[in-house]
Amino acid sequence: MLRGHDGAVTEVTTTGDGRYVVSAGVDGVVAISDRDAGTTRTVEVGGEVLTVAIDPTDTWVAAAGTTGTVALFDVRTGAPGPRLDLDAAWVHQV
Repeated sequence: MLRGHDGAVTEVTTTGDGRYVVSAGVDGVVAISDRDAGTTRTVEVGGEVLTVAIDPTDTWVAAAGTTGTVALFDVRTGAPGPRLDLDAAWVHQV
């Protein structure tokens, strides 16, 4: 189990420079670990988070799963960005 989760982890990705490790979990949480600072921040997404991805500029995390919503978060702060509601369809990959 990765730091920041209370259950199984479904996907893990990193920023291009490897500083941030982002993981999705069945506990409805996205965990963003800063390897340089040794800290982990968690963001509640809801449902089971099945997939996470980081954009090519290493600015945004996209997370989605069983709620049918794709949520964006700032990689460095965890601050929420735009959300895309897909009308309750499960999202398996972002």
